[in-house]
Amino acid sequence: MNRDEKRLLLRAILKLMTAVAVIVAAAVLISGLFGGGERAQTSLRLPLDDLAPGELRQLEWDGRPLLVLHRDAAMLAALRESALRGELRDADGDWSQQPDGLPVATRSRRPEYFVALAVGSDLGCALRWLPAGGEFRGQPWPGGFADTCRGSRYDLAGRVFDDQQAQRNLRVPEYRIDGATLLLGE
Repeated sequence: MNRDEKRLLLRAILKLMTAVAVIVAAAVLISGLFGGGERAQTSLRLPLDDLAPGELRQLEWDGRPLLVLHRDAAMLAALRESALRGELRDADGDWSQQPDGLPVATRSRRPEYFVALAVGSDLGCALRWLPAGGEFRGQPWPGGFADTCRGSRYDLAGRVFDDQQAQRNLRVPEYRIDGATLLLGE
């Protein structure tokens, strides 16, 4: 193959690659514009009278892990009185993803029930429950959550502590409580 033939072949390959790239870009653009947008959200109904005080239930909702914690009287007292409250990064929920109108102290529709996506706000890692006991930063640990990747800790209202890898509170989805039933996606 002489020099001119090689040059002609390379030009043909370049034009073909450009045409394929334009077709792929157009397909992506058209799919984004007319592809139907978000997927349909599934609904969840959870009878709350099946959840004992102090019990944590982890479920799957809309393809994502969800936690529902029935806070008992000791947990609610810990939210009000914990010496660790001053060490929360966003105690007032200014940067939180949560429905409007939730009380700052509990981040819930009813104080005794806490609902959040069960993934850390840093890397989206699974959460583990850390019951009350032991110490954290020289204070009694009142209970809460930690992500399984880097160990960022969250209190009983899903608020992240300062100086953690995670910078945001746990995400609280839009939900409502009708009588004794938790409703999501309705």
